Amino acid sequence: MGLLTWGTWDTEVRPLEERLKDFLHAYPAATPARFQGAMLWRNARGEYGPAEDDARVARFRAEDNRFGTLAEILARYGLKLREEPAYAARPVEVLSFRDMARLRNQRLRQLYGTVDIEPENMDEAKAAELDRLEKKRAAEQIREARRRMHRDVVGGAS
Repeated sequence: MGLLTWGTWDTEVRPLEERLKDFLHAYPAATPARFQGAMLWRNARGEYGPAEDDARVARFRAEDNRFGTLAEILARYGLKLREEPAYAARPVEVLSFRDMARLRNQRLRQLYGTVDIEPENMDEAKAAELDRLEKKRAAEQIREARRRMHRDVVGGAS
């Protein structure tokens, strides 16, 4: 909707000339990456950061079908090249939920600082926290019992 049709409620397909005009307006021939949104690029330290203009142009001109390449952008406008690159499937490693959460937390700490430190052994940390809470509750109960005994002794003597 929007690029391939006229509007939300009008389902007629937009003519090729209109879609081509929109594409050339969004990606001018002289500076194709001019209006391209922020793209992340791996820097020399292996971290991701905003890509430079040269990297964006290199991605635009790449001969594959990754996000941001000419073939992918043309597909968004319902256009295609006569000789498109073949689709290349990329393997994706799917981690367990716990490993993915740990990796995400590490990256968030790198971005925003070390606010929360995740222990190496979460089960051991939970057991230690429960033990600490039980000891705290026991100490509160002992204090309360002492107060009652003191009140009974002092209150009974008067």
